[in-house]
Amino acid sequence: MSKLADLTGKRYGRLLVVGRAPSGKDGAARWRCVCDCGGESTPHAQNLKTELTKSCGCLKRDALVRHNLRR
Repeated sequence: MSKLADLTGKRYGRLLVVGRAPSGKDGAARWRCVCDCGGESTPHAQNLKTELTKSCGCLKRDALVRHNLRR
């Protein structure tokens, strides 16, 4: 088993990692993150590293609002 890399203080998209969260049911590492919008999330480490998760969900909301404003 490999040693878990400490992601605390690293930024992934709009998320800043502030600490470790309890592992998911699958045993995968999760991290507590604070988003630039003030929201919070606890994504899997792999989703952060592969940029699958970039925000607390606000990025998708912002894109939807921009799309609807162009109509």
